[in-house]
Amino acid sequence: MRPERGALDRSDLLPMAALFAGSLALFAWAASTSVARALKPLGALGVYFDGSYYLEIARSFPLPFPPESLSYAGQAPLYPALIWAVRGLTPDALVDWGVAALSVSWLAGAAAPVAFYALCRTLGAAAFLPSLLFVFANPRWLPVASTAHPEPLAMVFAILALVFYFRRQLGVCAAMLTLCCLARYPAVLLTAALALGLVAERRRIDVRQLAVLAWPAVAIAAVNVYLYLRIPGFVSIWHSHATIWETHLTWPFAAALEHAAWFGSVSPQGLVMTCWVLALSLLAIGLGFARGSARELALPVWIALLVFFHVSLDGSEAFTDVTRLALLAWPPTVLILWRVLGAGLPAAVPAALCALLAASSLWFVRDNLGWALLIQQTGRDEQRLQSDVPVFRSFPQPVAGRRVSSGP
Repeated sequence: MRPERGALDRSDLLPMAALFAGSLALFAWAASTSVARALKPLGALGVYFDGSYYLEIARSFPLPFPPESLSYAGQAPLYPALIWAVRGLTPDALVDWGVAALSVSWLAGAAAPVAFYALCRTLGAAAFLPSLLFVFANPRWLPVASTAHPEPLAMVFAILALVFYFRRQLGVCAAMLTLCCLARYPAVLLTAALALGLVAERRRIDVRQLAVLAWPAVAIAAVNVYLYLRIPGFVSIWHSHATIWETHLTWPFAAALEHAAWFGSVSPQGLVMTCWVLALSLLAIGLGFARGSARELALPVWIALLVFFHVSLDGSEAFTDVTRLALLAWPPTVLILWRVLGAGLPAAVPAALCALLAASSLWFVRDNLGWALLIQQTGRDEQRLQSDVPVFRSFPQPVAGRRVSSGP
């Protein structure tokens, strides 16, 4: 699987536009259907899951994270920053804080399959069908991208980092990965994957190249210093995140075995989805190591770092929510599986599989969002969708391995 440099041309405009517009329509359908069933305005969906955290941080811009925001200091700043920008640039009558959060997620989520299409073309692979599989083969993607999560934003920059990595534009690659890390801190692990790919290809350590890949870590360190100077009692980003999920590293899948009784609270379809995505990820790791070139070694290492890091965390969420926590492993998973297993199949086979997975994914997103609107109590936050004044609460330390919220 030697990389081939492919250039986009006019023939790519229509499929890329279809991916973007189709994704936007899917997100709008999922969100509007859910809030209609719950008799809520669209903006209310922006406070569900961990949306309320990001909205309070967004309200605190342009100088975010005031001294009273210690319990929120574990959240990355880029997603709230863009929410603040959208809210400031649009009329209040049309876009409240919740709609601003959804807008950022939707636009980023719609751009992700377009970026994935460009990645496939960069490697000389067929692009449209694998881009559809990117959207539909992981049932967790649509509910995450339809709601107020930073993962779609991180996903766009992660895929673009891979695009520029394979185009050998290391500075742009590092800049994209830096933005990815400022949306999702665990993405800093991916610098190791790219560095290993470069070293494997050149068979020597180039200090200047590796120094460029240090930009994401430097950016996170700078945020850490800012928060230390800004918030009394701040220790570190990891320490502050413990107010949401107190965790530590353990053996892979140890938490899944230790907290197996908690799986009774997980829906059967959620458990099937988790096993499905993990199985695909592990298969892609094996195939990537067996079939990839030296530079492409970054792809299976990318998947392995994200998946095994998150399943090695203590707490039931490390397994039951791994499909979201390690969502950035999805692009190289699809890419490897397509190039090794899917490219030689008749087009009708992956097309039929894609249609089946699309039906499953659309059913899952409707069920998943409806469930969230029923179980979360967000009345106070929903009443403040037009308020520009942040209200930071102080959360008690959770029991070890348990969370006070549904996502980091």
